[in-house]
Amino acid sequence: MGMRFGEANAIPAPTIRKATANEKEFLKSGNEPGRAVFQTSPGQKRPKRRPITKLSDAQIDAATDRVIMGELISRVADDLNVNRDQLAKKIKTRVGMLYMRLWQQSTAYDCLRAEFILKTALQTFVANNDVKAGRLALDVLDYRARVLSFGAVNPNDEPARVAGMTREEVFKSIIEKL
Repeated sequence: MGMRFGEANAIPAPTIRKATANEKEFLKSGNEPGRAVFQTSPGQKRPKRRPITKLSDAQIDAATDRVIMGELISRVADDLNVNRDQLAKKIKTRVGMLYMRLWQQSTAYDCLRAEFILKTALQTFVANNDVKAGRLALDVLDYRARVLSFGAVNPNDEPARVAGMTREEVFKSIIEKL
């Protein structure tokens, strides 16, 4: 096989050495100002990770916002000097709790609780022929209709929210109206 035109006169490509561990870490860390990069020499160890329980709520909220906005959880964990698996579990728990609290304040949660109370009241009415349980079932149906705006006669009449009440408190408040 022959040489192509100009190969004999070409300058040989310089050999590239492999990057050291510190150079790799620097290249991976990016050019973010204020980001602490742990410079470790071959005999030096990284500082010990602090426990996840030492993080404040504000730090966890800030980390949650950063992860939701697309930052890698391992980078956030390095910034906070915590274990990334524990941070991931903490963020999942925090986001789940926020979602659950928002859901509990919604109308859908009220209607779900009303359905549960309605089912219990109807079972008691059918089993024991209890008039109070039947009246409670009718009140729950009326409450559900007003919350969903079916047949709302007076728009200024707002029903009491049951989101923060226990089952006994809901029964007690409705029975007091009887």
